[in-house]
Amino acid sequence: MTSTPAPVTYRLQAPLPPAAPVPGCTTCADLAKRRARAAACGDYSRVSDCNIWIGRHDYHQAPIPR
Repeated sequence: MTSTPAPVTYRLQAPLPPAAPVPGCTTCADLAKRRARAAACGDYSRVSDCNIWIGRHDYHQAPIPR
């Protein structure tokens, strides 16, 4: 007799709101433009990347991947 594994339940959370660009920060402004372009063409992985980089505003001294 073969036993069937119990079903797995995943708890998904609602996505976080988009990160807000820091006013006056040119890097944040550039990332917000990239995020908008990515969303317009359905590249939500890139949208997520931009949100992470905007959210890490204090670390903008490091080069941001293109």
